[in-house]
Amino acid sequence: MKNDKKLYEFLKAAIQYMDNEIELESNNLFRIDGICYKEEVEGQHVYHIKYGTSINGGIELYYVYSRLNDANTVNGVVVYVKNKDGKIESLTSSEEINNNPKAIELIDNAIADLNKAKVLGYCIPKMDKGSYLVRHSMGVPSDKGLKRTISKNN
Repeated sequence: MKNDKKLYEFLKAAIQYMDNEIELESNNLFRIDGICYKEEVEGQHVYHIKYGTSINGGIELYYVYSRLNDANTVNGVVVYVKNKDGKIESLTSSEEINNNPKAIELIDNAIADLNKAKVLGYCIPKMDKGSYLVRHSMGVPSDKGLKRTISKNN
């Protein structure tokens, strides 16, 4: 997994938005969450990146940031793509991902989408009730193509 260049390109494209809210042209889901463990290794933080949709597929990538050597290490990934029958399947190994053209296309599209994102502002870290994830970055839906009507009666 360490030598998977596409996943590291995706990681690099995603973490440039750490602590920011962004708008994606695709309107896909995007979040970076810190994972809170009771026993955390000092100087290391585990993060979870989610990108995509449940209908068309997506990417979940787990990585560890080490403050000691200022390095990121991918330690888990799942790429969701539609199979020949139109059902979503999970790819978890580098071999499965690299041998699936739809997975590579999804990763390439995610990288391009993230690299064109618009930063809207600072994302205040937030923990949802009952969760072990602290939100550090997120994408918000674009209002492109939507008409906003202001009524005189409102």
